[in-house]
Amino acid sequence: MILQALAKHYQMMAEAGEAPRRGWCPVGVSFALEIAADGALRRVYDLREEQRSGKKTAVRPRRMIVPDHPTRAGQKPPAYFLCDTSTYFLGLAEDEENPAKAEKKRQDALQRFASAKELHEKMLGDLDAPAAQAVVAFFRQWQPEQAKMHPVLAEFLPDMAAGGNVVFRFQGRFVQEDAAIAARWERALTAQEDDAQGICLVTGKEGSIARLHPKIKGVPGAQVSGANLVSFNTESSNSYGHAQGANAPVSEDASFAYGMALNALLADSDHRQILGDTAVVYWAEQENEAVQDLTSILMGGVGGKNIMTEASLQALFQNLVKGRPIRFESAEIPYENPFYILGLSPNAARLSVRFFLRSSFGDFLQHVKAHRERAAITMPPRKPWTSPPLWAWLQATVSPNASNKSPLPILAGSTTVAILKDTLYPASLYAQVLLRIHAEVDATEAKPPHYKITGERASIIKAYLIKNKKRGELRMKLNEEITDPAYVLGRIFSLREGIQRAVNPNLNATIKDRYFDVASTTPARVFPILEHLTNHHLKKMAGENQRLKTYYEKQMTRLMGMLDASKGIPKLLNAEEQGMFILGYYQQTQARYEKKPDKEAQPADTMSEEE
Repeated sequence: MILQALAKHYQMMAEAGEAPRRGWCPVGVSFALEIAADGALRRVYDLREEQRSGKKTAVRPRRMIVPDHPTRAGQKPPAYFLCDTSTYFLGLAEDEENPAKAEKKRQDALQRFASAKELHEKMLGDLDAPAAQAVVAFFRQWQPEQAKMHPVLAEFLPDMAAGGNVVFRFQGRFVQEDAAIAARWERALTAQEDDAQGICLVTGKEGSIARLHPKIKGVPGAQVSGANLVSFNTESSNSYGHAQGANAPVSEDASFAYGMALNALLADSDHRQILGDTAVVYWAEQENEAVQDLTSILMGGVGGKNIMTEASLQALFQNLVKGRPIRFESAEIPYENPFYILGLSPNAARLSVRFFLRSSFGDFLQHVKAHRERAAITMPPRKPWTSPPLWAWLQATVSPNASNKSPLPILAGSTTVAILKDTLYPASLYAQVLLRIHAEVDATEAKPPHYKITGERASIIKAYLIKNKKRGELRMKLNEEITDPAYVLGRIFSLREGIQRAVNPNLNATIKDRYFDVASTTPARVFPILEHLTNHHLKKMAGENQRLKTYYEKQMTRLMGMLDASKGIPKLLNAEEQGMFILGYYQQTQARYEKKPDKEAQPADTMSEEE
């Protein structure tokens, strides 16, 4: 199913002119060698381009479609056709101070030039095309030993010797674009196929079966040269006498197609997000710019590369009616447009499939909408969202002191699947948030300051309790009708902290720093102590602001009245109840800063991250 979807995506890319034919590939090219009809080197063109990223500008090779560059290895790696490094095309070797190493590099460069010369004479020697004969003449008359003294190379010699691909240019055109030469290359490629014939599992058609599958690049943590999505490199993987690719027959055409499509998706930031060690790629069968932008926004979140306001996003969701087109950026996206999401992680020389999801684009949006509604919570004013994006959720599970700031790989994958399939959130996500809250302390002096209870962590707790524990009474803001003892105790704790801050506004540490973890797990142990402290603070407040004291006393009396006096303060709170306590504390704290319609006295606390 994965390979079929990717192969189909390649066909769509090819029809739109966005992907090369089989036997060709996109690579970075740094220089072009302008040659004459007699093979003489006339000029060197610098094809590198300046690319700006933020405040930095970098010089990068130009992307060009050239004859395929298969993986090469060994002591004598073969040359590539019409596009290779200056070592192969010019016999150049980097300078080396050590005489022995310098000689070794020189001999190696000569061998590689000989390999390129042999390949191009074999491919083009009998081809009646001016560009082909010019390339053959170049290799026959070029003297690698004299390369460094050639006047045309002087300007770019250090950069060319250091690496980078080179192509040929003849009479104002790149040689690989010559129709006769391209046809010769494609015929030669087909003639070289000696793989076994069979029925392809992807297309259902008979054809040459690929022995080796393409390398996939762009997955964090995988080999830079690329890793295999499909491979058989041990005897235990073989069956019925088959070896390598014959164990799961995929044709050369299908293998090329899925590899080209997947590499293109991984290289395109509009079709890729990185979550922990997982690279998530997504695409629709009916691709357009609106699909790309909307998906990138939803996967990356509001305020990311593609910015979308909460109001715009809510308007989109409100207009999302099942069975009708989805309108975005003046374009219509069919609700039933098939949509695919693939998560890949590194695993030695292979890639592991974390998840693969297929659904309609409309269903995907409905699931994201439902998740965002569960995750929505009141945030500090400086936050650009009320429903945190997935990356912010995952980052909330990471210790601020950890050397590796990436979330747990399995957690990232399971949380992504839960959101996109609208299933239960992983219990490990909830447990990790509780662990972080109980393990950390507020660091108000840090830059930026860090708080143990943040909006993102409160959002995770709220969404988990609604979805997994059926706590439908929870709202984005404080719900004063909830009588759950743990939730009420959290509100009372927040109120007691507010009283303490009102009396001592310049405190560096409050009851939260000293008692919160115990109060949220074994409240009966500390709430009597907290009551004594609150009474002390209220007495002190009486001489300074009687109106404020009366306000707090009314609030405290009302909250205490919501507890069942016959049961007393709970001795122990389980994991679900701890989440309710934390949520009650967070939402009560946030409510202190909301503007009221009346002029009732309000606590004058100092705004902080979790508040």
